[in-house]
Amino acid sequence: MQAAYNPYNPRNAEIKEVEKYVRQEMAGFDITKRHFTFEEKHRLILFIDQCRTEIAPALVLHVLYETRGAEVRQSRLMKWLSKLGEWRRYFKEHKTNYDPNRTYHVSQKRLDYYKRKTKVNKELLREAILAIGSSAPRKGYKAMYDYYLELERVNKPDFSMAFPRVYTIIREMIEGDIELSGFFLTSQAHSAHIRQMQLRDFSEEE
Repeated sequence: MQAAYNPYNPRNAEIKEVEKYVRQEMAGFDITKRHFTFEEKHRLILFIDQCRTEIAPALVLHVLYETRGAEVRQSRLMKWLSKLGEWRRYFKEHKTNYDPNRTYHVSQKRLDYYKRKTKVNKELLREAILAIGSSAPRKGYKAMYDYYLELERVNKPDFSMAFPRVYTIIREMIEGDIELSGFFLTSQAHSAHIRQMQLRDFSEEE
């Protein structure tokens, strides 16, 4: 693929001005990185959309690659054009609230999630923790979560809550409650002892 700037092209002066503009507006943007922040994605999409009637998106990408001294290949540009389409759809579908002065950005969908009135009933969750205990931390947390949902659905058949949310609260409760913490550790020690005895019995049989 030809370079963005060809000295033999009769429009070389115009192309050179375009390159200068892209480098100026997108200064500091490293297109060769593997991962990009929310702000970087939004910045690139915004720039390309604002000037796409005058500057082709592929040319913008080409200039950004050359600015970093990277080889420009057709396959790279095609992958990037596809990636830009995915980012653009994400911003549109999630109706992202973007403010460059904020240190974090939350989609409208996530904001609606935070505003939900569903709360964790810590009394029922505590009951689930004490009822299940734990033989293996991860499996134990999942069992507590499942039992907690069962307890909630006695009076709320349609009750639902994501595991990560409940898991986080379980951890906080165990770490902050001496009784739960002691029970949890005792349960783990008991399970470890049983496993040790099983292994010993197995070795003796051999």
